[in-house]
Amino acid sequence: MKRFIAGLSAILAASSIAAAPSPSAPFAAPQIDHELALAIGESGSVTGNAQYGVNVENYTGADYACSSDPNMYCETVLIELTNPYVEEEARKGRVRANLTFTLTPTLPISDYDLLVFEADEDGNLGGQMGNVGETPLTPDPESKETISVPITTTVDEETVWVAVQVVYWAVVGGWTAEATFA
Repeated sequence: MKRFIAGLSAILAASSIAAAPSPSAPFAAPQIDHELALAIGESGSVTGNAQYGVNVENYTGADYACSSDPNMYCETVLIELTNPYVEEEARKGRVRANLTFTLTPTLPISDYDLLVFEADEDGNLGGQMGNVGETPLTPDPESKETISVPITTTVDEETVWVAVQVVYWAVVGGWTAEATFA
């Protein structure tokens, strides 16, 4: 019996180690809720789907996941960014641009966080490029959540994708967002 328990403990320990995600490995593709395509100098807008949600699970462990569960709610916006590589502009340093994503809650008492990830055209996530969680629970009608991340394109890769995850930290009401690539 002792051997059985020791063997079972070893199997369980090995399986939990094998199942633990690597901190540097990309996450699986989340559900894509919205898509935008922007060329350099363009803006686009998107409106959130849900009217309420909370998400304390996203920050409490290694099992990060964007979910449609109201207790772990998050929406993903996949953004295609195109910045043609022009040799003359490259000499001026203009192959880098910024993606700015500004979320405005419909009710200012809502608290959202934004996470930006490298992505591929299918929405598979790579490394995190930035995050922000500035909007407090406040009645301020000017309450917004804004993040800006640098985007670099090359002669071989004029188009890149990023995924913005809108985390519903404590939300009552919807949101609109403006994305600008300049």
